Amino acid sequence: MRYGGCVPTHTEAVALFDRRREAWLREDLPAYLDCFAEDLVFGSPVHDPPLEGRAAFAELVAGSNAAMRPISFDVHALVAHDALVLAEWTITVEARIGGRRI
Repeated sequence: MRYGGCVPTHTEAVALFDRRREAWLREDLPAYLDCFAEDLVFGSPVHDPPLEGRAAFAELVAGSNAAMRPISFDVHALVAHDALVLAEWTITVEARIGGRRI
């Protein structure tokens, strides 16, 4: 379920985030990527300029998944207010070669 220009309710935002978390943990990349809009913009301290579009994000996700396997995805808070959804979470991954956890 993607919301495009619509504003999700808090319940819908929680459900979408749960789907995202569960798909990531079971390494279901198509289901994980389906949680994001085609026109997403992904920014982080190591992606400057930000990645634009789900296809670019999919390449990042596939590369990360090839190198690391998910261990945990803990959601600490999720708030929806008007058109803003803010989530705070911690993930743990393990290197497929060597087993180092991050």
